[in-house]
Amino acid sequence: MEILVAIMIEDRSGVDNLKRILSVPGIDMVLEGAVDLSESYGVPG
Repeated sequence: MEILVAIMIEDRSGVDNLKRILSVPGIDMVLEGAVDLSESYGVPG
């Protein structure tokens, strides 16, 4: 059995802390929540 660990970045704080988040061992994939992320920057998605 294999386990895939994926995280989703959905807002500005996720982007601001991305380096710190990615330093966590075991993360295999990073996804972005396009609509939530753009709205957190004030751009309707």
